[in-house]
Amino acid sequence: MNCDNRLPDQLFKIFKIEDHAKEEFLRKNSALYNSKYDKEKISMQVQMLSETAGNFSLIGTVIIGSFMVIKGIPGTSIGMIIFFAQMMNYMIQPITLVVKITNSYKAKESLIEKAAAILEKGQNNDKDEKSQFPSDFHKGILLKDMSFSYNGSSCVLSDINFTFEPGKKYAIVGASGSGKTTLLNILMGSYSDYKGHICVDDVELKNISHDSLYEYSTEVQQDVFLFNDSIINNIVLYRDFPEDKVQKAIIGAGLCSLIKEKGKDFSVGENGKNLSGGEKQRISIARSLLCDVKVMFLDEITSHLDVKTADHVLNTILNLDDITRIVITHQLNHEILNKFDEILVLKNGKIIESGTYESLMMRKEYFYSLVMVES
Repeated sequence: MNCDNRLPDQLFKIFKIEDHAKEEFLRKNSALYNSKYDKEKISMQVQMLSETAGNFSLIGTVIIGSFMVIKGIPGTSIGMIIFFAQMMNYMIQPITLVVKITNSYKAKESLIEKAAAILEKGQNNDKDEKSQFPSDFHKGILLKDMSFSYNGSSCVLSDINFTFEPGKKYAIVGASGSGKTTLLNILMGSYSDYKGHICVDDVELKNISHDSLYEYSTEVQQDVFLFNDSIINNIVLYRDFPEDKVQKAIIGAGLCSLIKEKGKDFSVGENGKNLSGGEKQRISIARSLLCDVKVMFLDEITSHLDVKTADHVLNTILNLDDITRIVITHQLNHEILNKFDEILVLKNGKIIESGTYESLMMRKEYFYSLVMVES
């Protein structure tokens, strides 16, 4: 399931950089508003000066014409009075325009205040009513009779029953459209309208606040969003980390050669246009390695990497201690899948098999068929 439209928003929440994003947005929005304001101000001044000059011209014409009518100067008539009515029209127009602009501003101000009040209320409700992610996390993530549908009719996932135990490594495999990415997105809290139960140490997932969820879990996706900034700022995401921790993440993500070649301050361009797909993916992985989380979700993280780098990155992630790793992969290589504690096989939105690589191959069922087709 394509989730491109959610990437920036989800990135801000997962890595908890909403404050920086808001600050940057407000700064650029303020600059844009000031520019538009100056433009409108100058335009209004020119318009008002033009209309005022026109009105004074009419007034002068009416005064002179009236004087000529009173004196009985030949060629003048009462028709000159018509100019008074026309003069009033020209005076009323700019006044009406000013009133219109003022009312429009007041209306927008009221709407902005209402929207801000609604957002603040929503944030307060989330903080007041939602539970916290269990800090000890010792029972794992339990899915019981869980089903999900995007449109309310056809289910993308059906009757999912499984337990992800703390600290273990899980691979999710299956054909395209089997529901792998949807399952990952639900576990990350992107959708709360699922049926059944998803419990994190006996706490229902939909009842856990997003702030708490993103504090203890992180996700690496196929599509990576990058800021128009330096490599290092896209790794640390404007947060402060010890230098040795940052260097460890850079090494773990296989970014040493890139940084050696281009430097930490190299600008990646808008959404990473100056980097390759593999380089962007490695930056995303480095971000996650910096986080002290309990659960790590990874969606085809090695899809844009060469074989050597992919093997290095995967080994780094699988060798992490005290982290539950849930990985979606299309690679059915036995050297890779043997590194996982358990493999979940999805078909048509259901878990039809689960077990180690060797046990699944010995059954010679759907997973065995997938491996044989790929090989």
